[in-house]
Amino acid sequence: RSTLFPYTTLFRSPYSARLVGQTADRVGERARRLNVRLTVDVPPDLHVLADPVAADAVLRNLLENAVASVGPTGGGTVTVTAALEGAHVAAAVRDSGVGFDPADAPALFEKFGATAGEYRSDGRTGLGLYIVRRLMQLGGGSVRAESLGVGQGATFTVLWPRATEG
Repeated sequence: RSTLFPYTTLFRSPYSARLVGQTADRVGERARRLNVRLTVDVPPDLHVLADPVAADAVLRNLLENAVASVGPTGGGTVTVTAALEGAHVAAAVRDSGVGFDPADAPALFEKFGATAGEYRSDGRTGLGLYIVRRLMQLGGGSVRAESLGVGQGATFTVLWPRATEG
């Protein structure tokens, strides 16, 4: 049992995957200031079974991290997509930012687990991806991180159970 998350479950209800766009809008101004092109390509008919507050927190954290990782490169792209993956909806946040060594992927989700100096230079706590993983676990989903290496960008994918109706 975590002291940071004493709860064992979250309230889950159908949540429209297109609300990703609303979350992206809240990160949009920061993206523009850092010369980051933020695009969202999510089908309007996808619905996930998720706690709406937790889903927003997960997406916002992943988007803010992606924008922060692209900023130091002088600009680039962050793209959000969503698609069915079996009985789940996979939402992927891809960036053209600093990336990471693929061997470091599991450590990114640990408390204070960021491996690259860029992750700490802006005063961030190193708890964001830990919180993302925990919220996904509590909501019956999962998260994974992928990168081809440092300087190659990254993709963070969250898998939520698919809701049959919105």
